[in-house]
Order: sequence, then structure tokens, then C-alpha cells
Amino acid sequence: MSKKKVASNPSLPVESKPETFKSVDRVQPLSRLKFFITIVNHNHYKEVLKILKNHESGLGFITHGRGTGTKEIYDLLGLSDVHKDIIFAVVKADQIETLKKEIGAFFVKESKGIAFAIDISSVIGSSIYKYLSNTRPTGE
Repeated sequence: MSKKKVASNPSLPVESKPETFKSVDRVQPLSRLKFFITIVNHNHYKEVLKILKNHESGLGFITHGRGTGTKEIYDLLGLSDVHKDIIFAVVKADQIETLKKEIGAFFVKESKGIAFAIDISSVIGSSIYKYLSNTRPTGE
């Protein structure tokens, strides 16, 4: 049992041992996470969600958007539908390259859109990391 010195004055520092950090999980290696955002034409989100699921995305949500350009701009560019679906997902960084290729192929065949990834620099807590990285064991 370790004893800590308790200061009688709360403004004085308390002496204690430095905290040691343990691995989040001995089974799953740590992987950097990315926030992957995809904007596609309205009602094309289901295909994007299928692709994201194949790339071990554990968290995703969809919101609806609308283009901000004027009707003249849309007519000039040949765009008709101003309604968009915006898909947000958290993906492991090692999945990003193949994910971009599959999303790009989907854009060529089925839909027009844009996709990009943003680094997630930190996560507080191992359970949050496991949830975001989709590595949480069943029942945890």
C-alpha cells in the first residue's frame, strides 16, 4: 500500500508517484483515426454507407444539405439537384486509401460528390477509442 502525503494547505502540492500508462488493448493494435466526410446527391447515401461498412467504420451519421449556388450557376454547370446528403464517419487511417478508391469509383459510375478525411488528433479514454475505432468487444 502506498502512502501519500496530504498537505494541510490546499494550495501546496501533493507528493505522489508518477502515473504509468498501459496499452489500450493487448489484442487490437492502436490505429490512427480519421473523420471521413462524403457529400453526395440526395438519396445516394445508402451506397456510401455500404462502402464505409466494408472499411470497418464504426460510427457514422447522415445529414441533409442544400447547395448554396443560384439557379443560374446550376444551369450553367448542368447541375439539377441541389439537395445533398452529407455522411460523416470515423475510419481507421490504414483504410483511407482503399476507401478513397472505392468512393471515387462510385462517383464515376453512380453519383457526383466530394469526399475528404480529417485527422483526429486525440481521443479521451480507451472506451471512447474502442467505440470510435470499432474494436470494442461485444458486450462491453
